[in-house]
Amino acid sequence: QVAEMGMIQNIRKNLSWILIPLIGLALLAFILMDSMGGSGVSMFAPSTDVGVINGQEIPVDEFSTTLNNAFGNSQGDRNAQISRVWDYFLDQNVVVEQAKDMGLEVCDAEMDDLMYGMNLSPIVQQVFRSPNTGQVDRQILESYRTAEENNELGAQKNWWKHVKSLVYNEKLKEKLTNIAVKGMYVPTWQADMIGAQQQEQRDFVYVKVPFINVDDADVKITDADYMTYIKENAANLSSDEERRKIAYISFDVVPSSSDTAAIRSKMVAAAAEFKNVANDTIFVQTRNGIMETAYVKEDLLPAAIKNTEEVIEKGAVYGPFTQSNTFVVGKVLDKMLMADSVSARHILIKVNTQEELIAASQQLEDIKSRIENGESFAALANEFSQDDSNVASQKGGDLGTVGFPSNFVKPFEDAIFFSIEEGGMEIVGTQFGLHLIQVTDKQYLNNEMGYKMAYINEAIVPSEETRTAVEDQAIAYTEDYNTLEELKEAIASNPSLKLESTPAMASSDYIIPVLGADQTSRDMVRWAYGYDQLAGTDVYVGDVSPVLYTYTDPQTYAVTRYVVASLESIVPEGLPKVEDVKNDISLNVANMVKGNYLAEKMNSMDLSKASSNYGVAVDTASNVSLGAGFVANLGAEPKVIATAFATDKNKVSKPIIGKGGVYILMPISDIREGSAMAADVRRAQITQLQGQLRTSLISDLKSGADVEYQLGRFY
Repeated sequence: QVAEMGMIQNIRKNLSWILIPLIGLALLAFILMDSMGGSGVSMFAPSTDVGVINGQEIPVDEFSTTLNNAFGNSQGDRNAQISRVWDYFLDQNVVVEQAKDMGLEVCDAEMDDLMYGMNLSPIVQQVFRSPNTGQVDRQILESYRTAEENNELGAQKNWWKHVKSLVYNEKLKEKLTNIAVKGMYVPTWQADMIGAQQQEQRDFVYVKVPFINVDDADVKITDADYMTYIKENAANLSSDEERRKIAYISFDVVPSSSDTAAIRSKMVAAAAEFKNVANDTIFVQTRNGIMETAYVKEDLLPAAIKNTEEVIEKGAVYGPFTQSNTFVVGKVLDKMLMADSVSARHILIKVNTQEELIAASQQLEDIKSRIENGESFAALANEFSQDDSNVASQKGGDLGTVGFPSNFVKPFEDAIFFSIEEGGMEIVGTQFGLHLIQVTDKQYLNNEMGYKMAYINEAIVPSEETRTAVEDQAIAYTEDYNTLEELKEAIASNPSLKLESTPAMASSDYIIPVLGADQTSRDMVRWAYGYDQLAGTDVYVGDVSPVLYTYTDPQTYAVTRYVVASLESIVPEGLPKVEDVKNDISLNVANMVKGNYLAEKMNSMDLSKASSNYGVAVDTASNVSLGAGFVANLGAEPKVIATAFATDKNKVSKPIIGKGGVYILMPISDIREGSAMAADVRRAQITQLQGQLRTSLISDLKSGADVEYQLGRFY
């Protein structure tokens, strides 16, 4: 007991030296928190912001609310939705602020026109476009307007507010872009210079030696070469944020031979049942099959059906046969003689709302009755048709003669080839509106049969037994090997497994090449950055994730692979080190070194010798202008074109290291000068510059913003 008491006293004595500074730190934290207004945010608490944009903090709860308002529980790639909402905040805090600083605004009258008027915002058009007509459903749009005015939007209120915010932002972005675009100017001297470059032409002969013609053993690639390439391509390789590379082993889950045999047996039984079912439609629907609505010619049938020797008869069942890793059984529902060509005419009435659809239907029924009573189809088409896509309205609605398949939309094509008899009329709806169609002639030249088919299918997927066996193998790797080095040693004796590496991944990435773009890839990246609380937040280079990552087929939902992941390296911001990007740039560096090697070897060669030594042809480029961006058989090789104009006629150039290989050339004509109107050149250049500006201005504004990105910690 005396000994125990002495030990306790000793602990208390030592603890005092630990507790005193801890108590002091706690008091300091309390004082600091109080000085911050009692907000509860202290220097020790982690940030609750998903990011900071130009000094504006974006709290996670605000981001989450906006994400929910924009997408709710809608289907779609959640990571892509998160990315779009982050882009929305960039718009709000960068582009919109810039526009407002310039005094730009969107007034109430403009907003009303963009939301409900004759100049609907593209966003409104997209949201309210009817899948049936392809036009804006004005009736639904007006219902939102009425509900908003009567304060009856209910659960849709926040979503509708977000839509209006998007419309407002897009209009401001358009105004900002238009101001910049209108300011583009090309002076006369520059237009004259560009015009001269565009008009000057030259012919030259050349030899191109592709990089691949150099054997890898002939060149030695050093780390110095990699550093040279990195420095020369700093703009593309440099990063303004830390990135991380993941090494992983993929355990692929594939069906065994017994799995495949079992599924085939199941489809053999289904095929036998399919022959004698009382109701084809119900049978196909209960098996998630396909009932074709149109007839197809024999050459468009699956090979397993059209290559049979027997005559294809109505009611015949074929299969099971394989298509795209699926067993398929097909049944011939009907057959008919197919017209090789059809002549038709139509009267189109456009529709945007349900009321317009009803009115158009009544109007076309009346027109149809008038035609049946002897009035001219052509005259009525000229009077009533709203087909402004071509001159059919001025030709009595005549659409000419078309073969099968045609360029008409499917409902229209199905009607004229399969539904309407020669001389018959029918009212048909398409994305363009309602049509009254009359088939005036059908030609049967080849007397080919058409077949209407139904199909049932079953994906060839691994059985539960097969999947479990692969999962157990993968789990063993996560449990038995804790470091990347241990993984490397383990797979060295297993040739069926391979260690793969991802590119350097940003904290927000959710797409991993080969593995795909889904939540599993996102979870793997989050683990690598220490954002996965369940998998552990202290992640170091060489660590193996305790989580086994499962990938599934988006169509069949069957597991396709299990992945064991390890943090391979951390690539700091700025220019990467050689070891960080060596695998990613190895081909480009090899081409650079081979280019220098070839240029040295070809330095004193003429075209004939280069052609003979490297087994390549001497080619000719004709009528090449100095301003050409692309030359036939050459591609985009600006250095080659510039050298062609800088080299004297009949003189062989020095070797040129291009994008696709090393060239030597010899001009065979003098520079032919031309003339171009400066006004035309200026107009073309301004149009080109304006197009480039429209494409890049908004993204350039965002990329120039001061952004602290922390979104990956939360999503």
